[in-house]
Amino acid sequence: MEAKKRAVIKDVKEEEGKCPANIENSAVNAYFRSIKGRALLTADEEKKLFKKAKKGDMRAREAIINANLRLPIYLAKKYLYKTSHLKMGDLIHAGNEGLIRAVRTFDPAKECRFSTYATFWIRSALEREVGDYEHAIRKPMYVVDGLKRYKKEAHLLAHKLERCPSSEEVAAEMGESVAWVKEKENLSILC
Repeated sequence: MEAKKRAVIKDVKEEEGKCPANIENSAVNAYFRSIKGRALLTADEEKKLFKKAKKGDMRAREAIINANLRLPIYLAKKYLYKTSHLKMGDLIHAGNEGLIRAVRTFDPAKECRFSTYATFWIRSALEREVGDYEHAIRKPMYVVDGLKRYKKEAHLLAHKLERCPSSEEVAAEMGESVAWVKEKENLSILC
């Protein structure tokens, strides 16, 4: 586990300051340069800062955010190639919003490093941003999440049965109604 964290940190350090080929925006490049030299927090520093932040210390909160600004960039680069509609700056902005939300909701008493926790909120914000621009008609996130869940379960069931499952089989596997499954099937045809 520790080796995996070091590998992620190494990837971030290697990629900081580098830009994908299609990024020519000088503001984004300036942002990369401005956060390049910021040090990562140790586990002890993280806990101390979170204790201060929970008491209302805005400087501690800001220090946590500033120390983790490379994480949204690292994750945003993965989403840049999934969409042709969004620029890197838009994705970084969404990722930073996810980072800020993670700082607000993180409980330092849990046995989890902040970067692990923040990754969930950053990815969630990035997926929401990509989802908003992916289709001409924006679907609510609960509909998109339900559709993803349906597609995943139907795919797994197809592998398990070695054939295309019926709506009734998928509904039984998911614990949902047949009408719910048929609605998702219709949506997946339209998407």
